[in-house]
Amino acid sequence: MTDQLENNEKICGIIRPIAKMNDFYTFEHWNSVKDIMERAIQKAGYTPLTVSDSKGSTTIHSSIFLNLYQNEIVVCDVSNRNANVMFELGMRIAFDKPVVIIKDDKTPFSFDTSHIKHLEYPSDLRFQVIEKFIDDLANIIMETVEASKVDGYKSFLSHYAPIKVTTLEVNEVSEKIALESILKSINNLEERFNKIPIALNNQYLSKEKPLSTLLFQLPNNTNFQEILKTIDYIRKMKNVSECNFDKDLENKYLKVTLESDITPNNLKIFNDEIKLIISNIKEAP
Repeated sequence: MTDQLENNEKICGIIRPIAKMNDFYTFEHWNSVKDIMERAIQKAGYTPLTVSDSKGSTTIHSSIFLNLYQNEIVVCDVSNRNANVMFELGMRIAFDKPVVIIKDDKTPFSFDTSHIKHLEYPSDLRFQVIEKFIDDLANIIMETVEASKVDGYKSFLSHYAPIKVTTLEVNEVSEKIALESILKSINNLEERFNKIPIALNNQYLSKEKPLSTLLFQLPNNTNFQEILKTIDYIRKMKNVSECNFDKDLENKYLKVTLESDITPNNLKIFNDEIKLIISNIKEAP
């Protein structure tokens, strides 16, 4: 069992952005918002805990899963639509657990959650408005918890369809075994995803690390001797590890392997340069 259950603490989980996103949404800005959220949560009678934090868990992923499922209430800040935040919010909603959503006044509503009530705060964190926001958030936390305990409580899932999360009959296993199984599944999905080619300017860039491979289609009537000359030229280019000729039943390709990862901007420049070289290859007589 987690610390919160062993100590009978009333935990309110926090889902929030952490990293710098731009010159306005800095690390310091998010820390200031975190302090504001924690004040409101404590005022509501709960102990604040970011869902990725836990004294008793050895990995960040296991902390997130356990806290999103076990916390009695969660407050989620969707300001600037951080991808990790939206993913964790989706998990909390899928667990059919109560959550309070907040956002700043610069962030528009997201389509999928726009019908769910959002408590708004000023992005410049003005003192007088923030003090009222803290009071309002504390009240909403308490009201949401109480409402979730009443028969006939409508969850967020009910806004999408008359869905009820069923209680499954399962064999009890230790948290460690359950989390290892979940993390193994995530790793398997990540491995499968890394093998999927990503379309880029009608070419393909594999996600294999540390090498990246590009395929360039050639005209079918390309002069073979010119192809060989082009391969020799490309092999001498910076960041190119190898260049080979490849073909299938219908098409001819140049396969270019880069020595290391390349930035999206440099990759586009590289693509354009190779395509220009290919366009100048002489046709077969």
